[in-house]
Parts: sequence; C-alpha cells; structure tokens
Amino acid sequence: MKRIFYFSLVLIIFFGVMVSSIIQRQYYKSLCEEEKKLEKKLMALVDERNKLICEIEKLTTLERLVGTDASRYRVSFNKVIIIREKN
Repeated sequence: MKRIFYFSLVLIIFFGVMVSSIIQRQYYKSLCEEEKKLEKKLMALVDERNKLICEIEKLTTLERLVGTDASRYRVSFNKVIIIREKN
C-alpha cells in the first residue's frame, strides 16, 4: 500500500515538473518572438531618427545659406540645391 502511494506521489511530482517545464519553454519562445518584434520596431525608429537628423542638418545648413527661416522657400535636394520662393 505504501509502495503504491509513494509511486503515485513520485508520478504526480514527475508529471508536474514535466508540465511546468513545457509551459516554461513555450513562455520562453513567446518572449523570444516578442523580443524580435520589439528589436525590429527599435531598428525602424533608429532609422527614422537618423533620417530626421539628416533633414534637420540639411535645413540648418540651408538656413545658414539663406540667412533666414527656410520655411518660406521650396527646396530640392539633388546634386545641386535649388532654392525657390514659395508662391
């Protein structure tokens, strides 16, 4: 009788450990997927920040060239900077 009780107790503990390890493994996988998604979003934000910094640098350089607020001018950034007054 005691043997059956101890054996069933060991089985319950064994299955409990197995179930908890499976749940932990799936949780870890979901965390890894979430981390990858957040890393992609972070890289997109860094790229956007770099683009905005580049535009700000262009605008401040243009304001130094023109000597006034650049919002009054239409600007094309090609190989040559073309500055035209807005209508």
